[in-house]
Amino acid sequence: MKKQYVLIGLFYVSLFSLFSQQQTVKLNFSAKMQDNTWQALDSVCITNQSRSWSVTIHYPDTLLEMINSVGINEPVSNGFALMQNIPNPFKGSTDLSLLLPARERITLKMFDLNGRECASLSQELEAGLHYFHVSVGKAQMYVLQVTSSFGNKTLKMLALEAEASSCITYKCFTPQKVQAYRKASTDKKFISNDQMVYTGYSTYEGVVRRHSIHHMHAGNDTSLTFILPMGYSVGDVYYDSKGKPEGIVCWLADTVLSMAGIAYGNHGKIISMDEGVSLMYSTNNSGYPTRAYDSLDGRINTDIHMNIKQDTNYMFPERLEAVSWCTDKGEGWYFPARCELAAIYAMVVKLNTSLQNAGGTLFTVSLMQGPSYWSSTEKVQIGTEACQAYSIYFHNGLLGLNPVYEKLRVRAMKWF
Repeated sequence: MKKQYVLIGLFYVSLFSLFSQQQTVKLNFSAKMQDNTWQALDSVCITNQSRSWSVTIHYPDTLLEMINSVGINEPVSNGFALMQNIPNPFKGSTDLSLLLPARERITLKMFDLNGRECASLSQELEAGLHYFHVSVGKAQMYVLQVTSSFGNKTLKMLALEAEASSCITYKCFTPQKVQAYRKASTDKKFISNDQMVYTGYSTYEGVVRRHSIHHMHAGNDTSLTFILPMGYSVGDVYYDSKGKPEGIVCWLADTVLSMAGIAYGNHGKIISMDEGVSLMYSTNNSGYPTRAYDSLDGRINTDIHMNIKQDTNYMFPERLEAVSWCTDKGEGWYFPARCELAAIYAMVVKLNTSLQNAGGTLFTVSLMQGPSYWSSTEKVQIGTEACQAYSIYFHNGLLGLNPVYEKLRVRAMKWF
């Protein structure tokens, strides 16, 4: 008889485990620009850093379903959902969202672990997605509860730091969309509290915009809104039309928006993600200088170099390795001039940080590794003196002059 009870118990445990494994986590994505206007997403890349997998959903998909291997909070069945706060854990304050299927009066209350009410908010809200800001007066665990006629929802929030007081404030509202969205799904393994990265891409005024959100996913349904830049700032990664990193923004020609002291623009220059190593500047004969003398605009020098390839007075034009490496990257890429390269050196620390985060090749700044980069600017030749071109030493920023047959490093530049 005892054995029979054990078997029955094992059966129910197995049944419960199977049921838990079939529950799904819904990730719902939207995007808006820095001025709070809503923007359609081209694609979203979802990366689980804890499990080392990544999936991408494309327009018109806005929802991804993941199977939680250890069970999650009850799934949403009536369009009523309290989304996990972001970030969590948090320092002093955090944001969360609430989805309502119809107009309703709701009450939000926050409790500490002793059951004491710390803050509350009661308000009648329209159908749609509502955003709230929460601040706490102590660093500890909190429980946030929402009460409505659709039911009650709770979530746990961990505060690592405190602010002056505990408060729940209403932020903004996204009306309920009547459009039916497609959804994607993945069978990749997911467990509550995995470290996730979500990256949204959207095309705005012909340029691909991007925003990444890092999130420890607690295991419940979550709505995420990407805040897309209306322009680029220096140090931003510039993406091509397929969402692939093409370069790092190194100069702005305009300013369309300024926020927190940072200027954003839609036009400027990018520097390449990679670099050429051990490349020659030119192959001019004695008495035939390259005459690429412009110090400000490498495009002028690049055109001169490319024309040399068609000039029969020059021996071995194929040895114009530096300019060839730059132009071989595609339309618009060129060999930067002396002043352009000097401006790059002035921000090399910031650019190297961006390159590292985007998986690019860092500028070489170690003296032991030969940190000298060609510019496309040649020194004006006087008489029969040897032809030389300017370089920049990226370990100290000093200007150099090198014989054109030396082999140095090269970086390409492009306008966007």
